[in-house]
Amino acid sequence: MPDRCDVSAAPAASPTAPVRPTVRGDAYRWRQVATLLCMGAFGATALWFGFVRVPLLRLRYRDRARRGTATRAALQRTMRGLMVLFHRMRLLDWQVVGDPPVPGSGTLVVCNHPSLVDAVLMLALVPDAHCIVKDTLTRNPWVARAIDGLGYLGNARTEALVEGCVALLAAGHTMLVFPEGTRTPPGRALLPLQRGAAYVAVRAACPVVLATIRVSEPTLYKGARWWDVPARRPRFVVRLHPPIPPGVRPEGDADGAAARAVNRRWERFFGEELGRAESA
Repeated sequence: MPDRCDVSAAPAASPTAPVRPTVRGDAYRWRQVATLLCMGAFGATALWFGFVRVPLLRLRYRDRARRGTATRAALQRTMRGLMVLFHRMRLLDWQVVGDPPVPGSGTLVVCNHPSLVDAVLMLALVPDAHCIVKDTLTRNPWVARAIDGLGYLGNARTEALVEGCVALLAAGHTMLVFPEGTRTPPGRALLPLQRGAAYVAVRAACPVVLATIRVSEPTLYKGARWWDVPARRPRFVVRLHPPIPPGVRPEGDADGAAARAVNRRWERFFGEELGRAESA
C-alpha cells in the first residue's frame, strides 16, 4: 500500500495554510448532496460488510486468529474504497505524510480527532488495526457481527479493556486510539487527552506512533449537521510521525504516575504540532 495518498485535484495552496473564504464555492450545493449520498454509501457498506463479507470469511477461515487478520485486511480495503469515493464525489481531498506502522510490530497509534471522517481515513491507512468501540455497539444487532469478526474491544470495563489492549500489543497487533474520546470542536486544536491510551502504552512498553490530522475547513465536527458543509472543499492531511520507542521508567515508578507523564508529553506534542500547522 502506498505511504502517500495525494490527489491531483488538490488545491495548489499549502495544506498547512487553510483558507476560510467568506463566500461559498467549490460546488457547495453539490457537496451537500454528495455528503448525503456518501453517508448512505457508508451505511450500505457497513451492512454489506457485517452481513455478507464477515460471514463469508467465517466460512473460509475456521481459525479465529487467521479470520480476524483477514477481516481487518478486508475492512482496510473497504475503507480505502470509501475514501476514494469521497474524493471522486468531490467531497474532500486527502494526503498522507509518513509511513504507517509495520504489521507485527505491536505499535500503538495515537491520533487527534477533528472530524467524523477520521476513523474511516485512519482505518484505510493503518494495516491490521484493532480499535476500541463503545460497548453498546458490541450488542447492536446491525454491527455486532462485524465487530466480533474484527476482534475489536468494547469499553465497558476499564481494567479489562487495558489488559485486552496490552495483550493485543504484546501479540504484535496494532492498536488505533483517539484519546480525546470525542471529536474536537471547531476553534480548538485539541481536547484534554484521556489517560487510558497512555496507561496502555506504559503497561505494554510498546512503540508509539503519534498521528496528527489537520483539516483545512471544519467539517463533520461534533454537533455539526450533515448539511453543514464548509464553504470550500476540505483537505485532510495526515502526518504519521516517527515511532517513539518504549521509554525506560525509574525503578518503582507507579504505572499511574508514568501514564500521567506520558499523557502530558503527548498533549504538548499535539498542541505544538497542530498549533504550528494553524499558524503556518
